[in-house]
Amino acid sequence: MNIRNIHLIVFFLLSPLFVLSQTNDSTLTIKEQKKARPVYLNFSAGLNQIKFRDEATSPVYYRGAVKYFSVGYRRGDHVRDTEIGVDISTGKTTENVSKLNLESQITSIRFHYGRLFRVNPISRGKMNYMAGGLFNSTQNIRTNPGFMNNAVGLENFSSLMASFKATRDFSKEKNNSNRKRELSLRLNIGVMNNSYRNGYIYTNTSSVLNEPKAFSNYESKYFSGFRMSTELDYTIFLQNKNAIKFSYLWDGFKSGGSYNQFGMTNNIVKATFLFGTKK
Repeated sequence: MNIRNIHLIVFFLLSPLFVLSQTNDSTLTIKEQKKARPVYLNFSAGLNQIKFRDEATSPVYYRGAVKYFSVGYRRGDHVRDTEIGVDISTGKTTENVSKLNLESQITSIRFHYGRLFRVNPISRGKMNYMAGGLFNSTQNIRTNPGFMNNAVGLENFSSLMASFKATRDFSKEKNNSNRKRELSLRLNIGVMNNSYRNGYIYTNTSSVLNEPKAFSNYESKYFSGFRMSTELDYTIFLQNKNAIKFSYLWDGFKSGGSYNQFGMTNNIVKATFLFGTKK
């Protein structure tokens, strides 16, 4: 059984969850629910402990703690949650295998859009479960002067992912006010993983022929590779309708192929300010 068939089987197995999750036991109309749903603008900052290896140029791993920034939009509650955002990780990474201690400057730009729906049959009391999907696209821009003609690397990895989220409500009443707190864990598993990157070697003859092409010999691969991510969030909701969130996010992916695989992991610790637009 090939990887594409496995992905299709996983999709059909998860489809009933997506249907169940859209069932709603609220007495409010759909229009009233949409109007009452909180809307936030998200601003994040943190650090990303990044690690990657490009087997098309070198077998060694590059590591480094780089700066992380993110902006996004969220409209959601415990019934339905929609989020869209862009984040950037940028900084210097190094390898410590060779005596040269080569450095690689990397800028990784990630765009994500996801939707989650409550799974009513298993959501009870202070526990809430959601299921849905996530589109996750990462664009890397890497420079490594030590590789001379192969100094610049550009690649894109895009995935359609099945997404699950569990949230525990830790709210409590104190001094006649509700102190709302939530702890949530989200798991995303790639169902369709795609990549657009160089072939086995970076160097090509386009510059020699005076016809330079930025993406010469690049290859598109579909249903290829693997991607998974998890995110742990602790959110403190303020009385002024804003919120503060502390998060740890792990994201790992690997391209398909036999000789030129690219693998990368991100370990992100971040703080997010959620500005509520509905006062």
